[in-house]
Amino acid sequence: MPRSTLFALPTLAALLLSPATGVGQAHYTAPDHGTFTLVLQDHVSDDGLVDYSAIGKDTRFQRYIAMLERFTPLPEWSREERMAWWINAYNAFTIRLVSDDLPVERITDLEEPFKREVVRVRGEAWSLDRIEREALMKGFGDPRVHFALVCASRSCPALPREAFTADRLNEQLEAAGHRFLADPVRNRIASDRLELSMIFDWYRRDFTDGETLQQFVARHTDVDVRPDAEVLFLDYDWRLNGR
Repeated sequence: MPRSTLFALPTLAALLLSPATGVGQAHYTAPDHGTFTLVLQDHVSDDGLVDYSAIGKDTRFQRYIAMLERFTPLPEWSREERMAWWINAYNAFTIRLVSDDLPVERITDLEEPFKREVVRVRGEAWSLDRIEREALMKGFGDPRVHFALVCASRSCPALPREAFTADRLNEQLEAAGHRFLADPVRNRIASDRLELSMIFDWYRRDFTDGETLQQFVARHTDVDVRPDAEVLFLDYDWRLNGR
């Protein structure tokens, strides 16, 4: 999951803040992600396992992807609307990437999956890696997005059975963080010992802006984590989170 950014940074502000020039961007209203929720409820289990074959054939999912490609973030949208779009886009285009290449045992078996172009936003190519690093972390600076982005692997956060929405975004991000840290398959939290997902190592700088890793974890778990708790990182399981 360490990923390298392929594109230059200077165009980020323009992409996030400038008016749309893309084909089909005819209005300034953020799209509704309700269709994605319906698809996820039908094809994702309670523990986050995905039926990639079924979801790839679902015409509702195909329509949702087409909608994302047509209506991309605009400055008229609220911060929460733009953030929700990018998170849902990451998860939806990851699903399409896998479902288009079945059978797949690991997403890493695909050729440079995190560097492939998955969508164009006003003429610019965006990969999954670029969405995560530029649009989300550089654009919004909220490390909780790492709990919301699902890279199609068993060690990544479990895919929720609902889309992220502007009106509930903070609540959903908080829930995703607590769920991820409370899952003993992905993290093992004790007062004096933190066995953490490699996500916390790969993106350590995002999680430790102004605080220690122990402090960040303590804020998103019910465990009373000691300031000097030992920190270890678990091996990452890249096997597909499919069912």
